[in-house]
Amino acid sequence: MQRYGSQLRADVLLVPHHGSKTSSTEEFLQAVAPQHAVFQMGYRNRYHHPHPLVWQRYVEREISCWRNDQHGALTLDFAEQLQVSAYRQQQARYWFGR
Repeated sequence: MQRYGSQLRADVLLVPHHGSKTSSTEEFLQAVAPQHAVFQMGYRNRYHHPHPLVWQRYVEREISCWRNDQHGALTLDFAEQLQVSAYRQQQARYWFGR
């Protein structure tokens, strides 16, 4: 962050280290300022990522949060306006719930 500062800005952030307790500090989120965050993790992961405090940081900043364990595969369309769609929302099976 000291080296790149505002150059870290991004519309979409792949959340560092699956949202572990030591990832995504306030300063980092302020520098990146994403609109969307993708939490990459497996269903019922043994580390219970993301950490609740880290998740809350994103929610408090009103960043749209996407979780692969809940949303499945994601499609990001960077056309005129950024659009994110989730496979499980488009092709929901009755056991996924809504």
